[in-house]
Amino acid sequence: MQFVLQQFPGITSLLYTINTKRNDSLHDLEPVVYHGKGYVIEKLENFQFKIGPKSFSRPIHARARSYTELPVILRS
Repeated sequence: MQFVLQQFPGITSLLYTINTKRNDSLHDLEPVVYHGKGYVIEKLENFQFKIGPKSFSRPIHARARSYTELPVILRS
């Protein structure tokens, strides 16, 4: 893990999970924070989203931005 941090100094949060099961599901396992806070903050317009290891996130900013503008359009 230290090697990864040295090779990629821009990493702000690094976690790992030990999975001894016969599947690749992580939802019943607890990730271990090796470096950082264990999550990242994604900013979009006036909103902030806390993205953790079990969060589902797709960085499609153009579509997401149109969703954040929708309430403004509906109120007009």
